[in-house]
Amino acid sequence: MNADPKPKQPAKLGPAGRALWAQIADRYELRPDEIVLLEQAARTADDAAAIAAALEGEPPMVAGSAGQPVAHPLRRELRETRLQLSQLLGRLDLPEDGASGGWDNLSASQRARKASRARWDRGA
Repeated sequence: MNADPKPKQPAKLGPAGRALWAQIADRYELRPDEIVLLEQAARTADDAAAIAAALEGEPPMVAGSAGQPVAHPLRRELRETRLQLSQLLGRLDLPEDGASGGWDNLSASQRARKASRARWDRGA
């Protein structure tokens, strides 16, 4: 069963989420589970953009509970949100740009499976 090649963009995405959605949904054919992951990634991109905007003009260090200098708490939140975005995008398993030969349009895990099968077939 093939997924709709261009799924409808979810409602209420911000600029970062809309841009991410367009970059991926307009370029790749996605399965239903990948569409769910892409929506989560787009919303996470919006979250990261909102946190980054809130940090603009803020000092990198603030006073902690005992008056000691500590990193601004939103910096940790931004780092964690970007990590989550990276993990969601990695789970999409999209083909890498610039692939060549018989490996065109294969994702990293698909290339690994293909290489493993080739080794198995050779008896290595």
